[in-house]
Amino acid sequence: MNIAVTGGIGCGKSTVCRVFTDFGIPVYSADKMCHNALQTKDVIDELTKNFGVGILNENAQINRTILAETVFDQPEKLAVLTSVLHRIVQCEIERLTAQKETKIIEVPLLYECRLEHMFDCVIAVWSPPDLCAERLKHWPPGQYEKRAKLQLSSDEKLEKADFGIINNNDISTLEQQCVIIKNKLHI
Repeated sequence: MNIAVTGGIGCGKSTVCRVFTDFGIPVYSADKMCHNALQTKDVIDELTKNFGVGILNENAQINRTILAETVFDQPEKLAVLTSVLHRIVQCEIERLTAQKETKIIEVPLLYECRLEHMFDCVIAVWSPPDLCAERLKHWPPGQYEKRAKLQLSSDEKLEKADFGIINNNDISTLEQQCVIIKNKLHI
């Protein structure tokens, strides 16, 4: 069974995935796939060709903070980055979903990238927007709001999903919701 975990920025997707990992279920992350891709020579070359060497750090690696500042204010640049990374992530998700084992793949932009058809089940994690913003207060001012505007709302993701987890900052309630879903799915 292929299960996707999605949700808005700062909703607690990674926390939910850690709970499922504790259950012994393999969990993969589209964000980690992106981070790994950003370290490959082909992606570094393609991105520096499009955005210049100013996105690199002193070790000639992608500086993700500078890259984010470069693309999130300019839709055409964000589209370039998205096309490069999503192509790689989609191939990796296709490879993983072809395997027979039950697994969870955390895909923040599942619906935005129209990947939901690749999964047997979708779990959306929802948190109040003010709590999400509080969790991300270490980000530069305005970054949470900018990025959240580029995604479907957490409410929309929750409506589209097969299961929802309400993450109101109470870990024991979150864990209980994960147990209920695990039991319903027989995983």
